[in-house]
Amino acid sequence: MAGVPSLTISVDGTSHKHQEFEGQHVHLRVPNYSQGETMANASSTPATRVLGVTSLTGKSADTSLEGLENRINGIGERAASAPSSKWGDIFTFTKCLKLLKGMMSDHASTEKSKAEKIAARKHHEAIQELGAQELLGMAPEELRSLLHRHAVAKIEGVGGFQQYMEMDPVQCAQLDAAQHETMKCELGEEIYATLDQEAREELDIFLWAGCCCHKDQNSFEGGNHKMVGLYKKLGLEQPILLANKADTATIARILDPSRSGKPLSPDDEGRCQADDKKGLGDDYSVFLSGFYQTTVGQFSRVHHSRFGSVGEAAADLLEFHDGITNLLEDVRDGKTKVSWTNLEKNIYNGLHDNPTLSELCVLTIYHQLSALNLGPLHNDICSHCQFLIEKADIFLEDLAAKKSCLSNYYCFGGHQFTRLGAINAVSDFVQEQVNCSLVHQLLVAFLQGALATWVRFSTEFAPGGLIDLASIDFRLFAWMPATNDHNEGLLGLLRRTL
Repeated sequence: MAGVPSLTISVDGTSHKHQEFEGQHVHLRVPNYSQGETMANASSTPATRVLGVTSLTGKSADTSLEGLENRINGIGERAASAPSSKWGDIFTFTKCLKLLKGMMSDHASTEKSKAEKIAARKHHEAIQELGAQELLGMAPEELRSLLHRHAVAKIEGVGGFQQYMEMDPVQCAQLDAAQHETMKCELGEEIYATLDQEAREELDIFLWAGCCCHKDQNSFEGGNHKMVGLYKKLGLEQPILLANKADTATIARILDPSRSGKPLSPDDEGRCQADDKKGLGDDYSVFLSGFYQTTVGQFSRVHHSRFGSVGEAAADLLEFHDGITNLLEDVRDGKTKVSWTNLEKNIYNGLHDNPTLSELCVLTIYHQLSALNLGPLHNDICSHCQFLIEKADIFLEDLAAKKSCLSNYYCFGGHQFTRLGAINAVSDFVQEQVNCSLVHQLLVAFLQGALATWVRFSTEFAPGGLIDLASIDFRLFAWMPATNDHNEGLLGLLRRTL
């Protein structure tokens, strides 16, 4: 790290048995040694290096920053003490701050607060360095006058010379150190005030970016929240509500059983398929492969912190709708006592409910049209969502007519559909509806919710912000990955080994 011109960090936290842990990585450009480079530049290879997992005493930003500082100081001390060390001094967190140009994390308020604290600490250390350099360059008479002025202020601050002489030696040393810091800060601020804007930015600039995976997940959540609220607002027929096993009998005595519980979600099918011992396991792929006379893999694993998994699962439910319903019937009829389990019945009922299928269509459409090639193109994604809102009715008409080149016009970036079978299933469903206004209304509501979420979770990329104003060369030097997968994986490994 000491041998590169700049670096960035990424962090992510988790808890295990009431103990807080934080995964930390550093991102930097390393020399292309095969091409004879000895120093990194803007075109050098980007690399990610693990700092480790730190055990923390709390969730606050201060605690996390303290853990990061201890980790980097510890790495520097071990590197300096190694027999093969080539460094003349120890690499410390203070020296790291000079190279540190950015941080990537999730969108939690504590992570944003930590980034602000790092930026403030970076500014403070830069001011201290400017002051120290000015002290070293001072003429003897000027330095003597400055030291005398601060010594007088120090003694007057404790009540006079007699009180100062009666102080404990440790307290005197601490007071002297604090006076020296104050002196450097005053000189540093004076020098900083004389610098031009470009020089100040070179010292201070520190970028924060949120994980793009979390942006996509939250756009799904924001879209779904807006879509669910539409039913009550417009008085639309809601998706069939499904009771869990414990509540089924009670709700059936009070309400219409077809309107109780919660809506079908891709999670339900995922629980039915994902566990090799408790679910259908390989029976799912074997049955569907035979039903469609082509190879069908396992049902998409659903997890709300896994990028795109909800959209993939919704696509599975639509593309293999007939096969899944036949599979469920086959499972039911193959039992000694022909009956459904509560989960099987919920899935079967949901797959025969038009509002539920309309929601699955919306999830599939959004996933296929907007969930490709994320990264730094957040403004374009927001514009694309607005475009889809305005063209939603025309898109559904083109989709029902199965017009060619749909993806070129409607997919983000003009990319191709990754699940053409699912898109065809959506097209068939829209064709079968006498009035597809429900799908249209749900799609527009979902896109409006997703758009609002994209805007809220992409403030760091706003026009006129630090990232927008940063030069191309600086962005290259301040490279960081688009997602926080490295720390997610590191913490996942930790949880499996504890």
